[in-house]
Amino acid sequence: DKEAQMLRQRRTELADYNLAQAVLKKKMQQEAAAQRELDNVADIQEHLNSAWLTEDPSQTRSFVQPHRPRPDHYKGLTEAERQLILDERARQVEERKAQAAADKEVDDKIAELTLKWDHIAMVKEDEVQKRRGGGGEETPPAPPPPHSRAA
Repeated sequence: DKEAQMLRQRRTELADYNLAQAVLKKKMQQEAAAQRELDNVADIQEHLNSAWLTEDPSQTRSFVQPHRPRPDHYKGLTEAERQLILDERARQVEERKAQAAADKEVDDKIAELTLKWDHIAMVKEDEVQKRRGGGGEETPPAPPPPHSRAA
């Protein structure tokens, strides 16, 4: 019976040892998981505060030619550059409107002169016909100039 008692004691000790090992393993896994979580949070904070993700303009400048941006680090236009483009675009739109108004004015003047010259040509044609003895038809009065449209 002494042998059976030793065997039971040994099994009890082995069970206690295994239980202690399982508790230790679980505790180590929990600590490792907590440490991974802390590492992940630190990594995220590091990335969020990095010069690359915060679009630090100094990261976009070439070290060789500081006045030029690096194409591989370009972060887009600054507000000042955007505003400069918008101002230039507005200037071009106004310039186009002024040019269109000037073109319309020239076109209207050409149309008016064309009507006058057509009328003069018809009058001259009638005079030539009368001189030749053909009698000719009465020349209608000159048409009114075209109405100018508001742009």
